[in-house]
Amino acid sequence: MTKEELMKRTGLSEENAEILKRTEQMLPMMAELAGADLFIDCMDKTDGIMFVAAQAGPKYMPSAYQKSVVGCAAEQKDEPAVYRALETRTPVRDIKAVTQEENMVRQDAVPIQGEDGSVIGILIGERDISKDIRREQKYEAMARQPVAFGSVASRTESTAVRNARREVHHRVKNHLQLIASIMNIQARKSESEEVKQAFRENIARVQSIASINEILTANDEGPAPLMPFLEKLKNQFLLLYGAEYPIDLKLSGDDLTVSQDQATDVALVVNELVSNAYKHAFKGRENGEIRVILKNGERYASVTVQDNGTGTEEIRNEGNFGMMLVQMTVKDKLKGKVYVESGENGTSVTFDFLIDKSTETGI
Repeated sequence: MTKEELMKRTGLSEENAEILKRTEQMLPMMAELAGADLFIDCMDKTDGIMFVAAQAGPKYMPSAYQKSVVGCAAEQKDEPAVYRALETRTPVRDIKAVTQEENMVRQDAVPIQGEDGSVIGILIGERDISKDIRREQKYEAMARQPVAFGSVASRTESTAVRNARREVHHRVKNHLQLIASIMNIQARKSESEEVKQAFRENIARVQSIASINEILTANDEGPAPLMPFLEKLKNQFLLLYGAEYPIDLKLSGDDLTVSQDQATDVALVVNELVSNAYKHAFKGRENGEIRVILKNGERYASVTVQDNGTGTEEIRNEGNFGMMLVQMTVKDKLKGKVYVESGENGTSVTFDFLIDKSTETGI
């Protein structure tokens, strides 16, 4: 939909229509980050009904849509979250909705403000839950059937609990990804490089936790492999920093399997160390390399994040929030230590942690 078409259908000023078009330009990247279908809905001035002004979906994940629905109406009975966000001028989370193609989704809706502070549109994130509903119906049908043996009932209950836990992890991940997308919008709106950098750092933190939740979704309560997660983290850094920082980020080492609690903590630490390298290691350089190396041991495992930059004293700065977070997480949660080396040939930070024996095969 062109800016002129948008202004004609909504009655918005050119300035406010331009805000919506700039937001629309960011939808494809945000859809990849969030792994969700994203939309901008606006109100039709003639009938007061919301309509789809822009749409974008992830390229590498399933979408709930077979075709574009730009220009189609979004009625209140089908999409209550959109109207509630418009009415309350506040974000609305995790509300069931029906798409224009009659699929069941969950919506998060966030108001978009114009130059004068008025709500000029609604940013929407959607996740297809049709399969979840069919699965729930299957379990409900099983629960209604008479059970001959207690062991069967126990297995059914255990399956239901696992699926409930998986659904919780899935929702948390999606909420975190939407938050990251919203922060990305705010970062792009800011003209301050310092503010943009602060947003980038927090986006990376949120995405790190979201990726861990995605792994936990697949692993139930079992151990979590670190390498697949770090691959995801690598891709997120390339999306977040790649255009501005042409840095080669490489992963290598042993296949580490850790407990779910350790996975979350290791993820946060690696995220901070890689972010710190992107931010400080290559000042005055056009390119560089960051390596993340995993090593297994008898009692302790270790992770090293090293770069071939110019060296930085910032990593020893006691006021560096990221390094404070690293030190506290490694010491208090992972029960390990942090080792820092920095010189003219680059910086290397290694942290170790006690291996959780419950993650080993056969235990």
